[in-house]
Amino acid sequence: MSAGGQVRSLRGVDPAGRPTLGGYAGTGSAFAFGTLLEELAERIAERLAEKLEERRWAARQEACELLSVQEAAEVLRCKPQRVYDLRSAGRLPRTTEGGRAVVRRTDLERLVAEG
Repeated sequence: MSAGGQVRSLRGVDPAGRPTLGGYAGTGSAFAFGTLLEELAERIAERLAEKLEERRWAARQEACELLSVQEAAEVLRCKPQRVYDLRSAGRLPRTTEGGRAVVRRTDLERLVAEG
């Protein structure tokens, strides 16, 4: 036992000689259980933060995949009206996001590859 009554290992013996899992003599497994709960909560919080960051990254990637008509026109080096014409002709899918016309980058790449 160290100064302050703390047991150095996870397995210890309480003052009555019974085996414990505790970190403090006399509190036994209640302390160990509390410590384990805190560790578990910390690991869950870390994992949740990682998952949220992955979702934010995926959302940013998806947002980058959608181009405005103006941006699509810049990629194609044409006027925005040409992009609208391609959408009307069915050569580009009619995609909307929040009520505005957008073009998927992959659809533009497919159109350029087709020639």
